[in-house]
Amino acid sequence: FRRMRHVKAREVQGCTLALDAGIPSSMYDATSGGSVVAANGAIARWEDQSGNGKHVTQATSGSRPTLKVAEANGYSAVLFDGTDDQMDTAATDYSSFFGATTSTVVAAIKQDGAQGENSLLSAATTSTSAGFQFWATYFDVIYFDAPNVSARVSASQPAGWDGSYNLLTGRRDGATSSLRVGSKQLASASGRSGSLSYTSTALTVGHAPTLGGNPRLKGHISLLSVFSSALPSFVMARIEHVGMRKTRIKSA
Repeated sequence: FRRMRHVKAREVQGCTLALDAGIPSSMYDATSGGSVVAANGAIARWEDQSGNGKHVTQATSGSRPTLKVAEANGYSAVLFDGTDDQMDTAATDYSSFFGATTSTVVAAIKQDGAQGENSLLSAATTSTSAGFQFWATYFDVIYFDAPNVSARVSASQPAGWDGSYNLLTGRRDGATSSLRVGSKQLASASGRSGSLSYTSTALTVGHAPTLGGNPRLKGHISLLSVFSSALPSFVMARIEHVGMRKTRIKSA
C-alpha cells in the first residue's frame, strides 16, 4: 500500500493565490528584495505560491503582520493585530482571482474572539461599496459573499471557534454557495445570484478597507488559497485534508 501524495494548492487547476506561512522563504521584510523574515519579525511581503506572482505586501511598517513560528499546532502562522495590520495584492482584473459565478477559498485560521469584525479576505467594487467578502467572523457569524452579497451564505460560528485553529472553506458554484469547517459542511444556500461586475481591484488580507468601523482580523492565518473554480468535492476534500494535516486541525 502506498500513501497518496499530498496535493499542493498550486497543483490544482484554477488556483489563483496560495499563501503558506510554513514556507519561510515566502516572507520578506521589504515589499521587493529584502531578507527573509525571522521569528516575530514584521512581514512586508508574503509571496504567492500559485505561480501567478500575486504577492501580498504592506509598505507601511506599522501595519505589517507578524510571523509566529511553530504557532499553529507546530506550524507557522501570520498574526494580524486587529488594529491596523493588512496586506494587499496589486490591483488587477478581478477575473484573475475568481470565476464569474464560481470560486473556492480555503484558509487555516485562528480568530482570538476579542473583537466582532474580523475580515479574512475582501475586494471592493468601488471606493465606497463592498464586493467580495469573507468574514471569519462578523459578530460570531461567518459570511461568504462571492462575488458580492447577492451570493451570500452565512452560518453561526461553531462551538469552540474562538482561540483555536480551524480550516474554513467558502465555495460558490453557480446558484449555490456553501461553507465548510474542517471536513463538515456548515451551511449551504441555493438560489444565489451575482456575477463579476467590475474589472480592476486588489484583494486585501486581514481587512475590509472600504467598509466603516474597524473590520480587521484579530488572529492568525497559516494557509490561504483562492481558486477561480468551484472545486469538485474530491479535490476539495484533498485540499482540506492537507491543510488539516499541516496544522494538526482535527476533523470536524
